[in-house]
Amino acid sequence: FQCESVQGAELEDGGGAGTAVQHWEQRIFLSETMTGSKQSASDSVLSRITLALLADTGWYHVHYDNADELKWGRAQGCSFLQEA
Repeated sequence: FQCESVQGAELEDGGGAGTAVQHWEQRIFLSETMTGSKQSASDSVLSRITLALLADTGWYHVHYDNADELKWGRAQGCSFLQEA
């Protein structure tokens, strides 16, 4: 997003018990695999941030070169994260 002050990824605050606080915020991550919305596999992207989350659990070894590009919000800066 090109926002140096962001310290993490916002989690979903809606969608009920199966989605809220368990997925990335859809208004920010739109087509990312870990948003709580249904989308076809061909429309979904597995971004570096999800790979980093998986690596941070200690359960997975990830290859960041396999990440998909998350185009939604790319280079939009901090205002995108606050206003999205």
